[in-house]
Amino acid sequence: MMNDRLSFVLKILIASAILSYLVKYGGRLLPLEPNLINALLGISVPPTMMGLALWWREKS
Repeated sequence: MMNDRLSFVLKILIASAILSYLVKYGGRLLPLEPNLINALLGISVPPTMMGLALWWREKS
């Protein structure tokens, strides 16, 4: 049981590190302007996606 938890935490840490690296170094390649619409989308899309995923899971 402890081994399963440890492997899950390690997978999350590795995925987080990869995503962080992609955001830090790959984000410069995206031609996004710093404006209000992009900021609102960046703030509102992740919680909306998580809410939809949780709603879908509850529905199933």
